[in-house]
Amino acid sequence: MVNLMEYLQIFVKIVLVGITGFLVIRLLGKKSRSELTPFDILYVMVLGDLMTDAIYDDGISVWKNVFGTVAWAVLIFAMQKVIEESNNVSLWVEGTPSMLVVDGRINRAALNYNQLKTEQLRKLLRSQGYYGLANVAYAILEVDGQLTVVPKDRQDEFTVLVIDDGHIELDVLEGTVGKPKQWLEHEVKARGLRVQDVFYGELSYGGELTLVTYDDLLDEQGLRIDE
Repeated sequence: MVNLMEYLQIFVKIVLVGITGFLVIRLLGKKSRSELTPFDILYVMVLGDLMTDAIYDDGISVWKNVFGTVAWAVLIFAMQKVIEESNNVSLWVEGTPSMLVVDGRINRAALNYNQLKTEQLRKLLRSQGYYGLANVAYAILEVDGQLTVVPKDRQDEFTVLVIDDGHIELDVLEGTVGKPKQWLEHEVKARGLRVQDVFYGELSYGGELTLVTYDDLLDEQGLRIDE
């Protein structure tokens, strides 16, 4: 004889766990699959395991698994806040883009660091519609594994992030651009600003520096913060 109560319990578990999982994902923010970092994949895998146990493991009550899911979400949320506040932690957890091709030349050190062979680089280039290096100025391997290609006829438009949330990106500025910290501080000061005033700063390879201050940011209503 079919035990309707067992099926009802499974249905209730699915509803409760589904609602909890939905709320957790909403809490942790929006990201497309292509933007997921290894850290994001880890919390999704653990979350999925917790939700599966809640539905199919009769030895564990649904409320215990709801508690475990919420506790895991709180832990991940706290870790994400630490990552947002600490640039060093963010770099360690999420990584940084790698310049595989610079000024039309293959960056062998970057290939070795990312454990890529030249034929794998060619495959990545082909996936972006480039069948050789002849028209490639820069090729950047993003932290999500996607390849960004800048053609030679648009290389002056290529930009790098040199100021992020009031902090100078020294590795990018000195290593990629080849300019000292003092040069950037002088350029920012010439505009009547301090580095601490700048939320976002990008430098194009054509030499154009674009700065966005904290006062330029929009609030939740779409208005400038200083208005």
